[in-house]
Parts: sequence; C-alpha cells; structure tokens
Amino acid sequence: MTEPTDTKEEEKPLTLELEDIEPLLDQELTLHFDDCDINVTIIEVKRGKKQVIPKGMLGREQPFSFVVRGPENCPNQQGNFRVSHPSFGERIIFMVPIYPENDPVRYQIVFN
Repeated sequence: MTEPTDTKEEEKPLTLELEDIEPLLDQELTLHFDDCDINVTIIEVKRGKKQVIPKGMLGREQPFSFVVRGPENCPNQQGNFRVSHPSFGERIIFMVPIYPENDPVRYQIVFN
C-alpha cells in the first residue's frame, strides 16, 4: 500500500515583510485592477520605529511603508488591490493614493 502524498502547495504568507520589499527599490510591481494591470515602480521604502508587541496583541515589531509611482492614467482609488512580483508572487495589499505636486499618481502602503 502506498502512502498518500500531500498535494497542497506550500502556503504563502498573506502579508509582505520589509525583507520582501527592501531589495525591490527601483523595481516594478504589477497592480491588478478590475479592468487593467498597471506596472508601478517602488520609489521609497521606510522603516518605522521598532516596537515591542505585548503578548496576545497583533502587530509587527518592525513596521514599514513603501511608496510606488504609477503612470498618469493609474486609477486613483484607495482600497485593497492585488499586487504581484516574481519574487513574492501575488498578494492583496491596502493602498492609499497620495498626490505630490507635478508628479504622477503615487500610492503609499503601510504595514504596522
């Protein structure tokens, strides 16, 4: 009798870590909107202040944020969107559009 094999793929984390994003500075990610896919460039990665998370509380010891720049025709919506890159596959992240003067649409993503 043969042993059953586990056909489940290795489970991917549901979130991203600073170590996933820092090496991607100046590289492109793909944002997947309902009606189009758009390439954006990571233009900034910031480490937040390290924090102690009390036992039983949710949060991360090393918060971080990053900013992506998109083309002028990039949708300027806030919400949860699918993002992908060959290094981490596909994830869903919450993004907020920010609008510096004289610059295409930028999105900020914060993990805390």
